[in-house]
Amino acid sequence: ERRAAAWSAMKAVVFEKYGQPDEVVDLVDNFPRAYIDKDSDDVLVRVFAASLTHKDLKVVLGDFRSVQPVHRLPAVLGGDVSGVVVAVGDRCRKLQVNHEVIGIVASGSMAEYVKAPESQWVRKPQRVSHLHAAAFPYSGVLAFQCLHFHGRLKEGEKILILNGSGGVGSLAVQMAKYKKAYVYATASKHVDMVKNLGADEVLDYEKCQWYEQLRGHNIDVIVDFGVGY
Repeated sequence: ERRAAAWSAMKAVVFEKYGQPDEVVDLVDNFPRAYIDKDSDDVLVRVFAASLTHKDLKVVLGDFRSVQPVHRLPAVLGGDVSGVVVAVGDRCRKLQVNHEVIGIVASGSMAEYVKAPESQWVRKPQRVSHLHAAAFPYSGVLAFQCLHFHGRLKEGEKILILNGSGGVGSLAVQMAKYKKAYVYATASKHVDMVKNLGADEVLDYEKCQWYEQLRGHNIDVIVDFGVGY
């Protein structure tokens, strides 16, 4: 009975209600263990690393409850994860047991095991550690969507990336340069880092009025990745 109980439970970081993280977030060792059905396209992953984004803070505070409510509390915190596949449903076509993967998990990522449909996972690059890979999924998808789906960035166009040193902005700078765009970016403490990522011009918003310096530059796409510029 003790073995069965241990197998059916796992450690997880959860929040039991909406509120300030230091008041409602807790580490538990008896959260129901994730599992998958055999006749499904779900993938079960053992978590090696998970990360939090600003969106996760908003979820805990309840800022999204009117548009994206948490249907069952307590709930596992987070969404971004890197780990190793331990089981796949019969309808999976690409992933196999022992594959290293990264993904975004709607049911929360800060647990020993997580599950999500195969479409939510991609193979982790071998040269990237689990710790670094876990910080990529949400920020990477958001940066890609902003540049290509919404901004429709084309080769040779000029783009302004506000907060180019943040988690999303730093990825957007690299994606824009890969697209062969001319990249303007704002930053403050990490100006040199953003330049090293490929930005053509980096404006220190603590030392200049960047909007005045860019007046008349005919910028094609502007993306805003946060306050502080």
